[in-house]
Amino acid sequence: MRRKYQNGVGELFSTNFKTSLGYCSAVFDQKGKLVRFSLPASKETSKVYIKNFQQKHVKLFENKVKKYFKKDKIDFSDVRISLEVETVFRKRVYTALRKVKSGSWVTYGELASMAGFPSAARAVGTAVARNPIPLIIPCHRVLPASGQIGRFSADGGIAMKCKMLEIEGVKVKE
Repeated sequence: MRRKYQNGVGELFSTNFKTSLGYCSAVFDQKGKLVRFSLPASKETSKVYIKNFQQKHVKLFENKVKKYFKKDKIDFSDVRISLEVETVFRKRVYTALRKVKSGSWVTYGELASMAGFPSAARAVGTAVARNPIPLIIPCHRVLPASGQIGRFSADGGIAMKCKMLEIEGVKVKE
């Protein structure tokens, strides 16, 4: 079964796949760029596969995600993403956030400075909370200035954020 959607930039195609922590879903545009990604959830929302749509590209992405959740060191910097429907501010925040490497973290204030908005830590927090592509745009690597875990609005909540940071070898204050 092939599932197609429309958005402001054309047709979108979705796929769901199982990882060691649950089911993920990914949405790609016609150019094969990732538009949305959902972290593992306990239940599969629907069985969807993409037929004749850059199948090799999609399978490579799925395999990377599966390996990541099995605690392999995976680099997602080569995953092409689409931010065409995002604001200029969010594009800059997400672009800066993709530069934060696995095993490290930044504060909201540091990310604001990296994105060119040094006094916009709160707005950066809102952008991070609305991240359409968690893991690939690694919002789990943003912590409050206290160094504690903070919040996490993606699927799995704080438990998932802790798990992802643990996979990457990050120790967080309790």
